[in-house]
Amino acid sequence: MKKYLFVISFLLTLPLMANAFMLYDIDYEPPAYTNGQMVGGGSAGPVSSSVNGFITQALLLQDGGGISYYAPEAYTSGTHRISWEFAVNSEQFGAEIISALVDGDSSFYFITQMTSAGQSITYPGGSIPFNIDQSYSFEILMDLDANYYDFWIDGNLLNDHVGIAEDADITHISFGQGQYIGLQAGIDNFQWEVNASIPEPSTVSL
Repeated sequence: MKKYLFVISFLLTLPLMANAFMLYDIDYEPPAYTNGQMVGGGSAGPVSSSVNGFITQALLLQDGGGISYYAPEAYTSGTHRISWEFAVNSEQFGAEIISALVDGDSSFYFITQMTSAGQSITYPGGSIPFNIDQSYSFEILMDLDANYYDFWIDGNLLNDHVGIAEDADITHISFGQGQYIGLQAGIDNFQWEVNASIPEPSTVSL
């Protein structure tokens, strides 16, 4: 009976998976990334295994470092699931510790930041507190056909069907760190999946 249920559930999910492909899936582990490898531009930080809050090796951004991941073309359609993890490994003294930016050619963007002012994670429409040495999982589901996005932190839906411009596009995802000497923060497990029909997280769990 279980075998038949599995076959049925697999067949039902085929249309959802048919047009999906992973543009980026980076966990910052060897051999693609190694300790000491420089990334980004300007005063970029090295990949490190010593970012508190992460169990495994993560990408350390420091002293204003940043890195961007570009799409092969400017996406004007499809559904995009973008996820990553942030952690701040020590007490910081700067307005912006680390940020994630979804950007395009038509001045469309989504940005979330971890800031030292009250140690808060700020995102469009709100903010929540964060703890030093604790990693937080972020996920944004952006539908360029229906013109909206949803946003989660640690599986909690914080933005639901927020409207975006009809001419919005996505060209790249960027991670950056405030321009303050000595500041450090990390990102890990970055994914960018492109799909014409990605199910909601509740549908996936079902």
